[in-house]
Amino acid sequence: MGRRRVFAALNGEHDKARLSGIGHEQADATSFVLHALGEYFVIDSGYINWSERLRVAGATHHNLVLVDGEGPSLGLLYVFADADAWLDEFTDETAWRSARVYSEYEGASVSRRVAVVGEDYFITEERVAADAPRTFTWQSHMNAGGDTDGTFTPLADGALVERPLAVLRTYLQSLPGPPSFGTRVDEHAASHSVAGTHNVLTADVAADEARFLSLHLVAAEKADLPEVTNASAGELLINVVGGDGYLDAVISSPGGAFEIEPDEDIGTIRSDAELVWVRVDPDAGALIDHQILEGTYFERDP
Repeated sequence: MGRRRVFAALNGEHDKARLSGIGHEQADATSFVLHALGEYFVIDSGYINWSERLRVAGATHHNLVLVDGEGPSLGLLYVFADADAWLDEFTDETAWRSARVYSEYEGASVSRRVAVVGEDYFITEERVAADAPRTFTWQSHMNAGGDTDGTFTPLADGALVERPLAVLRTYLQSLPGPPSFGTRVDEHAASHSVAGTHNVLTADVAADEARFLSLHLVAAEKADLPEVTNASAGELLINVVGGDGYLDAVISSPGGAFEIEPDEDIGTIRSDAELVWVRVDPDAGALIDHQILEGTYFERDP
């Protein structure tokens, strides 16, 4: 999903696609990876080899939302990972490509959207719900830290990954309330039988329902990264992104009608969509493009 230089992959295996993996299957339902500007930034754990496969096969080894520290089970005798996942909500436009994946495991429903915005950045949005308060842990396995050739820097609102060809800056926010960030070192296999280590960014939220909104910005150099402002208000998670010739707003809502001015140059936005993206010309104030997901209308007053 995405253009040649910037792409994302999202895992929605179910039925035969999941069952046919047998002992090679992993607990990776809803997992995603990100690649941009010649660098693999958010990575999959790989396989190592048959005898050591369980070192990287579990839910904690993939970019999943964990429920009380657990994810999909690897199943009886570590065969047939137990959770199906389905893909839908495909969108393919000039500046916006996205899809959604959803699954159920550990007594919770998990829905994740991944969007590629031009060649500028990625968006991930997760909605998780259970019938009682749980601890939901968002994970991103970074190709940095450990014994990789990348540098991992945890920050108050996410992380910075610096690799030889490009950099990635992840911003993450959540509801209800801000997340509790953490990091750990985990294993992966970039090639057969060769294990390595890397850093994982984690974010915990304790609730019966939670929402995460993340922006993953990419650039050749750190100085070239777009500026991001957290403009969240009430039940709306909002980021404003200022790049070369554009000003964007990314809005995650619980669903239902809302009205908000994320930035005076963006203007007032009215919609009933769960996820809204709007791009304006910061000099002329003109609308360049917009996208809504799971909604029926979009209005803007400059």
